[in-house]
Amino acid sequence: MPIEHFYGPGWKRDRMANQMKEPEPVPARISKVVHLSCQKGAQCELVPTHNSIGYGYIDGGGASIYFDSRHLQDHRWFDLQVGQEVEYTLDKSTPNYAATVVLVSPIG
Repeated sequence: MPIEHFYGPGWKRDRMANQMKEPEPVPARISKVVHLSCQKGAQCELVPTHNSIGYGYIDGGGASIYFDSRHLQDHRWFDLQVGQEVEYTLDKSTPNYAATVVLVSPIG
């Protein structure tokens, strides 16, 4: 019996379309930001040559979502502060790892 009998016509096309779909951004807040130049959070003297590199965590509704400076779009790393609103998409291959992070709240 052909597989279309069980799933209906076009099942393969629909499955491929769902896999190719871009994930929707999820709103959240930054819970931790660490600059590579100090690795202690924002309470230290930053080294100017390393201010653009670091990592952080987003409060993802029960899970901490990891991101680093490569995933931040449209802003500089040292513009980030704990509590700022962001939108992120998850990496499909790594759990609790952001693929993209976009700053939503104003820089202040």
